[in-house]
Amino acid sequence: MVLAVISSNFIQADNNLEDLFKQSLNYDFPERSVDDRREWSWEDRQFMEIMDSSCKKVDGHYQVNLPLRDQDVKLPNNKHMAEKRLTNWKGRLSLMLIMLHSWRM
Repeated sequence: MVLAVISSNFIQADNNLEDLFKQSLNYDFPERSVDDRREWSWEDRQFMEIMDSSCKKVDGHYQVNLPLRDQDVKLPNNKHMAEKRLTNWKGRLSLMLIMLHSWRM
């Protein structure tokens, strides 16, 4: 003889249960209240401070400092590399235009 065991659990939770839980935590631990507000991290606050202190409008455009971790970083002068990439991109673009004209004919 085979006996089949079937069990079922149903839990209905609503927003009131979550509110009660938060109230309980706030009552038990008053030094740290539970709320839904998201706190900014130290890095977020530092980023916003850099943005607030360096934001300025110059000739109708906004300028801000780069939010680098270390403000004393010396970036390399890569103007030559940027010009070379631009030249290569112009060559590729002109080749694409030539191909476009040949397809339309």
